[in-house]
Amino acid sequence: MQQCKICGNKENNNTFLVHEHMFGLKGEFEYFECGNCHCIQLINIPSNLADYYPSSHYYSFNLKENLINPGSLANAIRKIQSDHLIFKKRNLAGFILSIGTVHPYFNWLKKVPIDYHSSILDVGCGGGDLLFRMRRHGFENLTGIDPFIEKDIHVNRVNIYKKEIFDVQETFDFIMLNHSYEHMDQPLLVLKKLYGLLKPKSYLLIRIPISNSYCWQQYGTYWAALDAPRHLYIHSEQSMKILSEKAGFEIKDIIHDGTAFQFWASEQYKRGIRLVDDNSYQVNKRKSIFSKRQIRKYKRTMQKLNSMHLGGKAQFYLYKK
Repeated sequence: MQQCKICGNKENNNTFLVHEHMFGLKGEFEYFECGNCHCIQLINIPSNLADYYPSSHYYSFNLKENLINPGSLANAIRKIQSDHLIFKKRNLAGFILSIGTVHPYFNWLKKVPIDYHSSILDVGCGGGDLLFRMRRHGFENLTGIDPFIEKDIHVNRVNIYKKEIFDVQETFDFIMLNHSYEHMDQPLLVLKKLYGLLKPKSYLLIRIPISNSYCWQQYGTYWAALDAPRHLYIHSEQSMKILSEKAGFEIKDIIHDGTAFQFWASEQYKRGIRLVDDNSYQVNKRKSIFSKRQIRKYKRTMQKLNSMHLGGKAQFYLYKK
């Protein structure tokens, strides 16, 4: 009988097997869903877990924004966009230059009390793509950590270290985990460590898949957000509330932000199409099994599911008093 590592429950826990679908690697992995808090948990973590993060293929190691020239005209324009969209410095230039600008992380950053000089830590940052984007938009004090990168990266005030969260000693004005918390064992100890790394009256942002999901009910073990065996925990709103309270945090806000990925990737997995295959929607949209109309429908449906708190992904804003 499996015991939930979050709430301690032993009753009505449902066990099931999941295959690795992103790369089609061998093996099947046993999970269970807690009958009380509904957190989904991997029962036995593979001893070779690093093998499931191949540096040449895993998406978070693909650098796109590492060429930085803060003095360039393009980056000066980006900073004006940041002033307008994040820090609400309203002027005509900002309005004009921000037309059509869409950066999802702007919405996260404008909800927390930071500025361009704030010390920011990205936990599980991969190759640092997000940090380099932020640097190009004017942020100056950026740190990242990831145990699976090949070596440290230091480029123009962006410092990324090959290390675990428990190796970090500095404190920060803002910490974010963008789809990395689900990859980490001992979630309560991790959250307590993050509490210690955060300065008082500051925020921790955790973005994760959550089991409060229509797609989990619809696709079962083919649900793309399971991502076995890399995802050790798929939390629920309830399990996050339990952990946050135990760690000393106050949850200030929960925003559901599921995307069409949960539909099209899950549909591919049902058909035996890996995420990295030539006919995967991620690799080649024209060769994929989906029409533009289907993708639009998935996007509209996901918007409705997010409004119902069933989108399967969420942002948790945790506050340290």
